[in-house]
Amino acid sequence: MRVASSFTVSELQISAKVQVCDLRSKHQGTTCRKFSAHSRSRCVRIQSSIARRQLTGHVMYSFSARRCSASIGPNIAASFQSHSPIEQPQQLQAPISGPKFQPFTPQTGVRQDLLNYRHKVKVANGSVLVRPLTHAWVHDCGGLLTGAFADAMGYVPMYRTYLRHQIRQYLYRHADMPPKAIVLVALLIPETASDSQDSCSSQETSNSDAEPEASIRRQDQEASTSGQEQEQGAILVGTVELSFAASTRARYLTLNAPVNCAYLCNMAVDANYRRRGYGNILLDAADDVAKLAGETQIYLHLRFQDAAPASLYKQAGYVSDKADSFLVRLLGLDKRYLMKKQHQ
Repeated sequence: MRVASSFTVSELQISAKVQVCDLRSKHQGTTCRKFSAHSRSRCVRIQSSIARRQLTGHVMYSFSARRCSASIGPNIAASFQSHSPIEQPQQLQAPISGPKFQPFTPQTGVRQDLLNYRHKVKVANGSVLVRPLTHAWVHDCGGLLTGAFADAMGYVPMYRTYLRHQIRQYLYRHADMPPKAIVLVALLIPETASDSQDSCSSQETSNSDAEPEASIRRQDQEASTSGQEQEQGAILVGTVELSFAASTRARYLTLNAPVNCAYLCNMAVDANYRRRGYGNILLDAADDVAKLAGETQIYLHLRFQDAAPASLYKQAGYVSDKADSFLVRLLGLDKRYLMKKQHQ
């Protein structure tokens, strides 16, 4: 078979395949009359059109085999496939990538640690117990936050009823959200007569050079008492919330906290119990809860005009990370700081 020199590489390979088929058929003693010049030119035209379309060698090879098998019979087509000089391209295996979303792993251990958290501090007129919010304290906590927000934002009295209802619904949902978020409440437990007698006896034993294990045994006894007994006659004096997931906190136009961090919000102390150190107790408890959740940074927002909370946060170790520009005033918003505290 004659091949023109102006053919492309693909056409030369096709012509070589036709020659192999022709020689193979002569060796087997079969006639080549069926493989006419018209059939040869037709195969070359088909292969040339496929080559011009820039198809792969594997597609060109399989298509030519099917076409020749229809023209010259199955025997010659089989010999054509077995003696083809074109090697089939290797299939490139795509790299195996991981899942787009990490599988959900329930953090039952962290949730249980957060729900079991207790922080008790001795004060002048009793003790302060910081614990997670329960449904029994939602009503009082909602009233405390309503008064704090209404006074800070200057809401009219008729709006407080609606605000109180919304806050209580919010607290009912977030009371069951650990480990994504946790609401802490500070309960003032007044000192009873038995407590005063115990304190006097402990002072006498300490003055008489008693063993230091007496105070340790007394602390163990207090820790072993049930929560209901400790909370009898308690007064809600403050609350604070820690958010560990971006889905559990509000999104702002500016100065948003990082997604993976602990975010402190909704902190309030009853107006009748301020300037007594209860705010510092809540911040210390927030640090402990953040460590239980495995977080090393705590962020919070602070308005420029809140001078009293600013001094409280700075004493607790918070520093200004970012600040709003004057452009937010054009939107009718208060300028704020984004405060940050880094744990050791």
